[in-house]
Amino acid sequence: MGYPGALGIDLTAEAGDYAKILAKVESAVVEKGGAGRFGTWAYSYGYTVSAGLAQHALNVLKGESELCDMDDIARAFQVFSPNAEWNGSGYVNLATGVKSENTFLIYQDTYIMGNPGKYMGNASVEVPEKYFTIS
Repeated sequence: MGYPGALGIDLTAEAGDYAKILAKVESAVVEKGGAGRFGTWAYSYGYTVSAGLAQHALNVLKGESELCDMDDIARAFQVFSPNAEWNGSGYVNLATGVKSENTFLIYQDTYIMGNPGKYMGNASVEVPEKYFTIS
């Protein structure tokens, strides 16, 4: 999230608490007149992917999830990003048109800052197959 640096926000006290970080940044954006105009991923992508994939591996080993099920992967990610929805799809090789069964492109719903802020709902949008092979 680039907003703290751009707005001169000190997040030392909030470090690691994504809900508090988002609240402080959102407050600054709203104060500057940006309500409804700025969006972000509410949770660190790197952290959530790392922790979420570890959780997914544990779930698979326990027999609670299927290895290559996008819904199961998203559920594991939500453990570390409780208010955000996740979605994704199998990677499609542009040269061959072959969709991978075990390589995913994953994204988090975008949070629009405001008073109150809200998630866009983009994680629930189904991307039509025709867009996977545009060159």
